[in-house]
Amino acid sequence: MWLGGLTNDFERDGRTQLCKLLRTGLSPDSTVVEVGCGALRAGYWLIHFLDEGRYHGIEPNREMVDTARAALLEPGLEELKRPRFAYNDDFDLGVFGVAPEFVLARSIWSHASKRQIAAMLDSFKSVAAPQATLLSSYHPASRFPWRRRDYLGDAWVGRGPRGTGPEHRAVVAHRFDWIAGECQRRSLRVRESAGDSFGGQVWLEVTKG
Repeated sequence: MWLGGLTNDFERDGRTQLCKLLRTGLSPDSTVVEVGCGALRAGYWLIHFLDEGRYHGIEPNREMVDTARAALLEPGLEELKRPRFAYNDDFDLGVFGVAPEFVLARSIWSHASKRQIAAMLDSFKSVAAPQATLLSSYHPASRFPWRRRDYLGDAWVGRGPRGTGPEHRAVVAHRFDWIAGECQRRSLRVRESAGDSFGGQVWLEVTKG
């Protein structure tokens, strides 16, 4: 089963994402939507931490999620915590009918097209709580053309039901000024968040208001 990253880093990376959210203001009664929850790298920790019914995971690869649920989640945990899952690839954060205070999208924008990022920002603007935070990671495009280029394609790049890329390690980069402009057009704020970088990716905090 593809785990969405290195097996040796699975536990550490999951805890790191929980800690990142905690520093952003996460509490047990927060409502969280995770985009690309995959093998529950972060979901395992969030399901344990959050109150009943507060974790929501979106992932087009249902087999991956179901395998992770069976392998990682202790007997009785789902009945106690009642996490919810949706299996789509349209970046619709409103599929659960909740207004999340936090949206987590680790290593999603590093594979997504600009059209897909814009769709997620539209959904975040539309359905998230008034003081919500979207925590996403991305590869910054370099101003040097021989390094990481700004991705202008229209397709998801990488392995998975969304993907058209040649293999699962294919990644893309985007210019921060483009992301900032898309946020500004939607009356959203964005900033790069220091620390906890991984694989050359940088965390972004997108907020409403």
